[in-house]
Formats: sequence, structure tokens, C-alpha cells
Amino acid sequence: MKKIEKEPIAKFSTLLGITPSYCFRKYRLTYRKIFKCYSLFLAFLSISSTVASLYYRLPNYSDVSYQYFLILDITFEIIGLVTFLVTTLGAAFWNMNNGKI
Repeated sequence: MKKIEKEPIAKFSTLLGITPSYCFRKYRLTYRKIFKCYSLFLAFLSISSTVASLYYRLPNYSDVSYQYFLILDITFEIIGLVTFLVTTLGAAFWNMNNGKI
């Protein structure tokens, strides 16, 4: 059976903002403050892209018959944004005091 390498998966999830950077040799979180700043940057980027996207898409729903699709579109956009924000900001700010897992 092949052994799964953890470091590439951990680096990829850190890049996406899902988990903080982790050193498998020392069993500690690394670069915690940088990851917090990176998570805040990702949150700002996602909020601004959501606002810009809604700003450009809303005129397409000006007809009364498309109001249902407008509500669905905004709802799904907000659900996606909140899910992303909870994941990235949660990974950055919840339970990182001691740095050990």
C-alpha cells in the first residue's frame, strides 16, 4: 500500500486558506500571523469580487419575470460567500493560541 504524502496536501490547503501552515517535523503550526493576514486578504478579495459580480449582474434581472432568478442568484451568492468566509477566517482565528495540534 502506498503512503500518502501529507505535505503537498497541507501546502495546497494552506494556499486555499483552508488550514494554517503546519510543520510535520515539529508538529506545530508555522507562520500564524502571516496566515491571519493572508486570510483577511482572501476575505477582502472575496467580498469585493462578490460585490462587483452582483453589481454587473443585477441589471440583467430588471424584467419582472426574472425576479425569482434574482432572489436565487443573490441567495446562492451570499451562501457561497459566507461559507468561504467561515472556512478561511475560521481557520485563521479559531484555536490558534498554543500552535500545537
